[in-house]
Amino acid sequence: AATLLAALHPAELTVHNNGQRPLVIKLMKSGEDGKATKTHMEDIKSKGKTTVMIAEPGNYYLKTMTEFPGMEPFCTKGDPFKVYAGNDGYSILTITITVTEDSISSGDPAKQPISKSEFDRDVE
Repeated sequence: AATLLAALHPAELTVHNNGQRPLVIKLMKSGEDGKATKTHMEDIKSKGKTTVMIAEPGNYYLKTMTEFPGMEPFCTKGDPFKVYAGNDGYSILTITITVTEDSISSGDPAKQPISKSEFDRDVE
């Protein structure tokens, strides 16, 4: 019964793209076996936002990719975050992502750059 109730009240993750370029996000769920699996993927337009409903509690992280003309795609892996979805409550999370050409060239330490091939993996 708890699983059914959890499905009625999923957690909410809102992602804001504060950058000037479209952003691709991949929501990854860390499993008990140490592997992470893609649960959602979406494009967010510049200055746009999306809300993802998450029915399964657990540990998640975001991978992002944005492209600037004449540059390799810029991909990052975000810090892990915990999601709760149960019959006694649920997580409401907001993540704001700002990627600019300046932040790429300056090597902003707040972002963890990853390769395009690592971004493309749906299981890791």
